[in-house]
Amino acid sequence: MTTISESEHATDAPSGRQPRPVIVLATLLLTALLLVGSTLVRGAGPSDSVVYNTVWVHEFIEALRRGDLPPRWLPGAFQGLGAPSFYYYPPMAFYVAAVVDFVTLHKLNALQVTAWANFLLLLASGGGMFAWLRGRAGDRWALIGAVAYMLAPYHTIDFYFRGAFAEVTAYAVLPWLLLGLERAASQSRGIALLALSYAALILSHLPSALLVTLIIVPAVVGWRVWTAAPADRIAVAARCLAGGVLGLALAAVYLGPALLMQKDAQLVWLWGGDTDGWSLLAFSRWPAGGFMTKIALSSWCAGAAGLAALLAAIDAPRRRTAVPAMLFGAVAVLATVLHALPWVWKVQPLSQVQFAYRIIVVSEAAAVAAVCLAAVSGRPRRLAALMVVPAVLAGWLLVLAWPGLRAVTTIPVDPGGEALIAAGRAPNEHLPAGYPVYPAFDDHDLLNAFPGQPLVALGEAGGKVLAASGFPDGSVAMDLDLPAPTTVTVKRFYFPSWRAERVDGRQKTPLQALPIGATRFVSFQAQAGRHVYRIRQVATPVERASNAVTLAALLVVAALLAAPAVTRRRRARPEKTETAIGTR
Repeated sequence: MTTISESEHATDAPSGRQPRPVIVLATLLLTALLLVGSTLVRGAGPSDSVVYNTVWVHEFIEALRRGDLPPRWLPGAFQGLGAPSFYYYPPMAFYVAAVVDFVTLHKLNALQVTAWANFLLLLASGGGMFAWLRGRAGDRWALIGAVAYMLAPYHTIDFYFRGAFAEVTAYAVLPWLLLGLERAASQSRGIALLALSYAALILSHLPSALLVTLIIVPAVVGWRVWTAAPADRIAVAARCLAGGVLGLALAAVYLGPALLMQKDAQLVWLWGGDTDGWSLLAFSRWPAGGFMTKIALSSWCAGAAGLAALLAAIDAPRRRTAVPAMLFGAVAVLATVLHALPWVWKVQPLSQVQFAYRIIVVSEAAAVAAVCLAAVSGRPRRLAALMVVPAVLAGWLLVLAWPGLRAVTTIPVDPGGEALIAAGRAPNEHLPAGYPVYPAFDDHDLLNAFPGQPLVALGEAGGKVLAASGFPDGSVAMDLDLPAPTTVTVKRFYFPSWRAERVDGRQKTPLQALPIGATRFVSFQAQAGRHVYRIRQVATPVERASNAVTLAALLVVAALLAAPAVTRRRRARPEKTETAIGTR
């Protein structure tokens, strides 16, 4: 059997006149402006997640300003009761938002910061797709692919209708992961890029990272191993594996708490709906309003485009582009088929992605890559004929979505949404463990922060609260005069990161912080007499261990990135010595 070495990226791509870098950049900028330009001044419009995104952006930026790194606990959530949102929700999108806030000198509101962050993420998605495709399809088709990826139907739905800030970030990172896989398969120097991009995908959106890991990564790695020279196959697989493991270690700072502390929050709310109810063939369970019709058209469009590329490239003469075109076309078709079948989404771990339609992130990226590669593989007319079906589906979707797109770009967030933002409304799944769930749940208390409840309440032994103060980071200090030991309740939602302590000058005596009652507020046992107490956030053992793993991984990545320069310097020294001797 003859194999093709994929280490040679020189492809059969067109070698004619290619667009200049300034044309590429201008095209990507104009595309991003076309998509989100209307929101850059007014700010992000109403969407499914605009309330949560706005609260999170504001709280995340405020935490960074206080020096909380990484931000995890959001003290302003739930009217000051607090929420552990970034123990569970990926932070990458909000670091981008923080960069926007810093660059604009804190002059923008959270809705505007979100809009500009989405603008940057769109640019990054197009830039990543261009960088990955250009080595195989040439600059011209790579630019077409970048624009198509930015304009992809579900990608647009994510921003305008769903407000899926994290999924938009996953779109931006995915092409860089594909580039990292390409580089790692070819040479050891690519391991660092693969590790960084894989960690970034995990830190962007965990369900998307799971789907990419289960579908795209095995397909790409398997292809690169199979097409490598027999003597190189183990090395190719080892480099890809090393990059993946190192990426997991880099993401441990988020992944550790997100996976190991799930019992400490009400994550049962995430699984309140059926994942399989969002599959393409579960018609009877689709919600009213036409949302799933748009989703279905997006999914079928990606699958049809992937199938078109597969059929166009199946006997195309330029095999170095035809083979990957067929591979990614097959991935797009497979992802669409999986989306269609309800029973697939009852199986672990797919049942944990919450919405079956999230697999369109995979199918759209694969479809764009497949079409661009098929276009330069030698059967352009066949491809053009086959692309009629996905083009019709895309046009149908645009007709259905246009009224909604116009509304979202012109209507501001309604007063109800503004009230929720002002209340710091966070998702129900970030409530403390033990907080009432269906059917006893009462949203009124969360929006009013339990009116009438004092900041500090004393138990049956009584006593006096001489002073009590809350601070921006959520901590509370109190001066208590108690006739006997008693339980003290503080109006903050409990989480294991709370630490209670008695403060006697510079000496601090740790006390056990516990949840109390149906409200799950923080409580601790105070002793008789007059003392100062406080509760504050500290790193949990899981956090400390996860941080240590990430720090070690960063050192390894730094060493990998520095290794080529060190090697060049070492090789240069003997050459200088020999030249000096020869001169004499």
